[in-house]
Amino acid sequence: MFATVSELVFYSAQTKPYTTDTLLVTALLLVAVVHIQTGKAETGKRHTGKGDLVWYACLAVFPWFSHGAMLSIPLLACWVAVVHWRRRQRSLAQLSVRLAFPAASVLAAALWSRHLTNQVPDFATYWDRFLGPETPSDWWHWTTFAFQHLAHHELGARLWWAGLALAVAGAVAAFQRSKATAPLLVLPTITAYVAGLLGVYPFGHRLISFCVPGLVICVGVLVDETAARVGRNAFARAAAGVLTAALILTTVWTTPTRLHHDLTYLYGGDDYRSALTFVASKWNDSDLLLVGNGDRAAVRVYGPRLGLPAHRTWRAIPTTDKTPRHNCPLPTTIAHAPKIWLITGDVVTIYTGTTSRTALAAPLLQQFHVAYAHDKGRVTVQTLIPGAAPKSWETRCLTYKPVGPPGTP
Repeated sequence: MFATVSELVFYSAQTKPYTTDTLLVTALLLVAVVHIQTGKAETGKRHTGKGDLVWYACLAVFPWFSHGAMLSIPLLACWVAVVHWRRRQRSLAQLSVRLAFPAASVLAAALWSRHLTNQVPDFATYWDRFLGPETPSDWWHWTTFAFQHLAHHELGARLWWAGLALAVAGAVAAFQRSKATAPLLVLPTITAYVAGLLGVYPFGHRLISFCVPGLVICVGVLVDETAARVGRNAFARAAAGVLTAALILTTVWTTPTRLHHDLTYLYGGDDYRSALTFVASKWNDSDLLLVGNGDRAAVRVYGPRLGLPAHRTWRAIPTTDKTPRHNCPLPTTIAHAPKIWLITGDVVTIYTGTTSRTALAAPLLQQFHVAYAHDKGRVTVQTLIPGAAPKSWETRCLTYKPVGPPGTP
């Protein structure tokens, strides 16, 4: 299951934070389990040794390298502390002293992360549908949507309800096996869900890949526990385990065919080279290139290599005002352009509810019409020339800025 989840495979080939999230949260779970089990038979005795040092070092250091770790650590640390306190291995005062520095580190990392996120104005807009319900009455609808998305995309389940049911059943089996360590497997998911519900951190897509290891382990525990309950006969236990695993894989395993399809789409969605190369081959000095804000990195990389002038490359950014309207205001540079090239990645939305190609073109259709449109490598190219389109509609307006050099917010 874990080795074929499309998003994990895709991002493991890139230098992005999502695999670091998964790695460090998995390491936290492993260290926490070892830390708890090391003192399992020492109730009432003082818990000392290298395990303490490694555990508290991870709590203090990992938040600076991973949002997933930063979110997961508070509940994980509290649970491990509760286990030690209930076993009388540490007093509350001792635990408070030991957790003081990690707590300060997590808080500082969170504040720094918040500062960086505030410099990206479209972050909340891009992840809007994963940042909690718009009203409290939408809570159940949003929760259902979020967990369906988790099961389908992050766990790779073809039947989302089966994926969630197996994870829950596995968590129950793990709890029956070890009440001390089982909660560790689901605490990252609980933390991420609460953060998403409160609008603090998006609960969806690649940003919650760190929830996957614990949930997959729960499913593995379910298989092992089912086999263990069959009896003492080794053959019967092995057969039960194989049968249970086979039944599970029929509903939640990402097959090679689906993995190939998903990776083809994911990699295709990021390939702007052919689209930008086509535009560069047709470019006139008076032309203007307009992209979605999420597409800006590709233009910054390939634009200079292909000779696209930086002062004629612009990006569109969604506004906080979601009211649809006619006659959206346009900067003079865009309004007077004799030809506008639009490039949008099919998987990079400008705002939720419509495709990027439509969201980018719609505000321009009062003054321009589409003369050419083509999908090149899952990146759409459109050409707009002056003259109102035969059909236009009220749409959400956008703001416009030059693409700018690398590092520009």
